[in-house]
Amino acid sequence: MLIDAHTHLTPQQVRHKDLLPKDMLLLVNTATAQEAQWLFGMREPRFVPTVGLHPWEAGRHGLEELAPFWERCAAIGEIGLDSVWCDVPAARQEEVFCRQLDLAQRLQKPVILHVKGCEQRAAHLLSCFSMPKLVHWYSSPDHLDEYLAMDCYFTVGPHLEDEAVRQVALRAPLSRLLLETDGLDAIAWATGRHISMKEYAGFLREQLKPAGYCAARARTADGTHPLHIFGVSPRDKEDVCMNQDLKARVSTWLQQHRGDIVRDIFTLSRIPSVKGAPAPGAPFGKACRDALDEAVALCGRRGFDAAVNRDGSYALMHYGDGEKSIGIFGHLDVVPEGNDWRLTEPFEPIEREDCLIGRGVSDNKGGVVAGLYAIMALRELGVPLKSRLTLFLGTDEETGMDDVQLFAKEEKMPDFSLVPDVEYPVCHGEKGIFKVYAVCDQKSEALLSFEGGVAINVVCDEARATLREEPALAAELATLCAASKWMEYRVDGGIITVIAKGIAAHASTPDGSRNATHELAKTLAACTKLPESDRKAMEKLVAVLGDSYGEAIGIAATDEQSGRLTCANGIAQMRDGRVAVSFDVRYCVSLDGEQVLRGFEACFKPDGWHLEDVTYSNGYHIPKEDERVQLLMRVYREVSGDTEAQPYTMGGGTYARRLKNAVPYGPEPKIEKRPDFMPPHHGGAHQPDEMLDLPTYLKGIEIFALALVELDAMLNA
Repeated sequence: MLIDAHTHLTPQQVRHKDLLPKDMLLLVNTATAQEAQWLFGMREPRFVPTVGLHPWEAGRHGLEELAPFWERCAAIGEIGLDSVWCDVPAARQEEVFCRQLDLAQRLQKPVILHVKGCEQRAAHLLSCFSMPKLVHWYSSPDHLDEYLAMDCYFTVGPHLEDEAVRQVALRAPLSRLLLETDGLDAIAWATGRHISMKEYAGFLREQLKPAGYCAARARTADGTHPLHIFGVSPRDKEDVCMNQDLKARVSTWLQQHRGDIVRDIFTLSRIPSVKGAPAPGAPFGKACRDALDEAVALCGRRGFDAAVNRDGSYALMHYGDGEKSIGIFGHLDVVPEGNDWRLTEPFEPIEREDCLIGRGVSDNKGGVVAGLYAIMALRELGVPLKSRLTLFLGTDEETGMDDVQLFAKEEKMPDFSLVPDVEYPVCHGEKGIFKVYAVCDQKSEALLSFEGGVAINVVCDEARATLREEPALAAELATLCAASKWMEYRVDGGIITVIAKGIAAHASTPDGSRNATHELAKTLAACTKLPESDRKAMEKLVAVLGDSYGEAIGIAATDEQSGRLTCANGIAQMRDGRVAVSFDVRYCVSLDGEQVLRGFEACFKPDGWHLEDVTYSNGYHIPKEDERVQLLMRVYREVSGDTEAQPYTMGGGTYARRLKNAVPYGPEPKIEKRPDFMPPHHGGAHQPDEMLDLPTYLKGIEIFALALVELDAMLNA
């Protein structure tokens, strides 16, 4: 719906009302009884009448003439004081103004204000009244702070080149802004353009580009539109509202800093920050602490103060000092490098055809840099924020999130948080995460080793077993391996090595992957020369690893909020001579981890297996109708142009599940086409040749920065 929140219409113009779009809404000001009579008599649903004695008319008309319309109108206005364009004595203006303020207070109606040259005096008089106040076309360079302090609403336009008007658009909260024309005659006066009724809507849409903040789609703290103060609820919740001027400036700034952004991502990505053995000041290993120290130094080089917490788990960078707070949570730890890197070495990041390639460039060092540069852009462009922004730099997201749990104990939780660790638009829910090892009760007779995988949350892409060489066993295994393109066979120094290849994927998105542990188990289970107990163990693995949805285990499930449960194997190993395999289950938000545990026990215990290292974290779900989700969706759609995108839930686990009032958001728009040089099953998070598409990533930072601005406006409305 297109909204003109302050206009005047003549009878001649109204005769052509059918030229206006059916979904357009106009708040029409009337200043005389005659105007009010014909406007109310028209009963046009697109016209919302307001009634008030304008200061220009205060010398010719009396308030009693408008008495029949006070109860019926949406607001009292436009009313006010004018010492620039009006020759009505100031005393008369003030008398009429104050009487109408008293009337509006008594009737509990909002007022629409005209203040020209008398801004300070009008603000003083208004300070005694509590009704909602909408200031029309505020064009003074002075006293704006007094009106902002009264939590006034503002209309901006059509003279948007006026610096005072632009300051209103930039400084007022988005939830307090509306767009206006002040009528077709005012457009002609301000711009020299003579607009017809047929061109009316087109002109109003043009104002969305230079208007700074357009409030045609703004929302108040409870999610309603600012027009609710007039008793109006726009039907269309998707009107355009983005600050186009700021959007353009952020985009330009990011392009100018493209080289710095790439260098900072590469600096962090050269550090192999895989979780390691704890050490003093480095609870998740030296490499993770090295990455944390480098990130803190990076913040310092960019003009921010950041500090590591007491035990070295995480660091915090703050910007601003408002009462409300917005958190940005990123992590510096990465999954192990894995196998089959073809385009570069894992920790030697490169740029190729606008793509960054290296472990961590996307997950999640790119997310950390996105948060940092979003804040930098707002600081460098002088965008005023009322909230305190906090950038959290974590080092244990991939393996346990002990870092953010410690943060929750040591620090105050932000009022709302964004986690830049996903694709856009908005993730409004995450499945539960259940992790476990199934361990065979009986020790292996023939297997010397059985191992594979790089991390529990990455589908195993290579597994191997070793056995002592025996002629019959060697011959049969050689034949079985030759029959499968996924298998390799070697004999060296009396030891048989059987190697299975697979296709890696993140455990939360196993479609398209191929589990190497399953391939290895199939080959060993088919080997008749293997001892029976070992074959039975392999047959169990063949059965339970044959699908990615927990069907063979008996835990398959789905729900409307989060979709289908997934179940993936990441690690194969021997524990005290016993075969052990890991499972990473992403279960529906409607389930509890105890239900998943009971399913595993029922599947494994009767066949001589037991469970070890059981952990789980239930999922969460925020309704997609939540005002914050809708705000973030509006920003994404406006900046990206992707109007079809919808909020989504996922199986991935981010810091959001450990925080209060948080959602994963960006920093990467979805890539429609992969580069031709990227091999199949490469380029994703946790895959070899992990990739970050630079143009879409820079657009993602732009989205993120503008989302911070609008969240700030919502939190402080």
